[in-house]
Amino acid sequence: MDRISELPEPILEYILSFLVYKNVAQLSMLSKTWNKVCNSISYLKFDGDFFFTPSKYKPKLVDVVHQTLENRRKLKIAVHKCWLPLTIGSHEVYNCWIDTLVVCNIKELHLSIKSHLYKLPEMIFNAKALNVLRLIGFNIIELPCKSINLPSLREFYLDSVILDDNFLRAICTTCSNLVVLYLVGCHGFNSLQVGENLPKLKKLKLEYSYHQVQFVDISSTNLEQLTIYGNCDYLKAVEITASKALKTLYLQRVPITQKILSCLGNLDKCELFFCHTLKTLKIASFLLKQLTVHQCPNLIAVELDTPNLIRFSYNCHSLPTLQLKASASASLEAKICFVSGTTDSDVTKFLGNFNQSMVVELTCKSDKALVIPKDMRGSLLPPLYGTNRVHVNIRSPLINCSIVDILDSMLWISPQLDTLSYFKPDLKILMFIYEDALDEDEKPCCTSQPWKCWRHKLKQVKIQNITCMEQKQELRNYLYANPDIPEIIEVPGPVFIDPTVFIHRFVIG
Repeated sequence: MDRISELPEPILEYILSFLVYKNVAQLSMLSKTWNKVCNSISYLKFDGDFFFTPSKYKPKLVDVVHQTLENRRKLKIAVHKCWLPLTIGSHEVYNCWIDTLVVCNIKELHLSIKSHLYKLPEMIFNAKALNVLRLIGFNIIELPCKSINLPSLREFYLDSVILDDNFLRAICTTCSNLVVLYLVGCHGFNSLQVGENLPKLKKLKLEYSYHQVQFVDISSTNLEQLTIYGNCDYLKAVEITASKALKTLYLQRVPITQKILSCLGNLDKCELFFCHTLKTLKIASFLLKQLTVHQCPNLIAVELDTPNLIRFSYNCHSLPTLQLKASASASLEAKICFVSGTTDSDVTKFLGNFNQSMVVELTCKSDKALVIPKDMRGSLLPPLYGTNRVHVNIRSPLINCSIVDILDSMLWISPQLDTLSYFKPDLKILMFIYEDALDEDEKPCCTSQPWKCWRHKLKQVKIQNITCMEQKQELRNYLYANPDIPEIIEVPGPVFIDPTVFIHRFVIG
């Protein structure tokens, strides 16, 4: 039995709202019930496939769109959502469609066009019922700014649109109910100023790669999420002030300084990429939980007083001096990438900040960065002695040191090393399993240092994908030299990575 057709019309309309109009038109031929529902549906999605037909059928498709919209105008059927790629027809036809949608009290409108030659009609900016507007590929430079009247607009997305400063200024001063504003790949404007005229703004995204944009000023008091993809070669100044509600900050290629970050004490998540002007990073925040710092080449000092930090990711050309105060470090997951040229003392000092962290993942482009000379170890405390899970990835296919030298150094850095993996040329893995530390005081340690070395805890070693017989023998000789000989298991077959061990894997290329 066809029980779906017996459902109430509002439920049938809800089901159809997930379909493109081509499928809706096909369902309209099933029965009178479906025909009635399809003709009154308030969600119209004319996707690209709908228009992708041989040229001789294009006039018919124009008629289909036109008749569908005109039917809603005549019957006074409100159109809640409409996706309309303007790929066929003339500009006059486009204007007629948009005018019809405005008359039908359109609430969410997605318009796209490939050519910047077409200029949007002014009536689209007088749609008083419009809540969401997404424009892709239009030219709105010459639009009269005084004609903008969008009192209900809450979300505005501009993608690859040509606009100017006057239009942006008009949007930021007249659309007082705006909650989301996205500018992606747009050009033609020199500055963006978002302030008190947008009191409800929560999310702002600015992504561009053009040299025109030179100044960005963000002072919206209730802004919670800010994303800027910039071009530091042209952008002269960025100001972020009065944004005390800001929780998520993502900056890439943006000229920022410590002064900006010091004013953002309520951040929950902060990600900084390619910020060349950043030299010092000081954050004192009880709320900060995630911090990412990548490719900031001039950073020399980092000071974090973040008791609730749970995720920290760092990847720069050099290791800065780091002071980490995180009382919740037992829950901290740290992901750190080393590059060539890093000194041994820098490595040990930097890693020492994560001694009590839950998980530390190290990614190295050269194995030399992790081989600490033996003459240095006697006067130093292993930097990751208190960390239970340490994963090491050596990305370079060129191994300058022997596998035994790498392993010996890593088992000193982390006496409870969890996983060691490296490429030469395939992924090779060593996994370590230790005994429970219930009776560790009963076993004397072979060193006079105040920590237990791995030799008296290691229970089992799993070797995976190591095919070189010489390397296998070197590993066996090294491991079997222990007072308590661990069990060595070679895992055959293809590489298998235990998802429980490599959960939340994040490898920096």
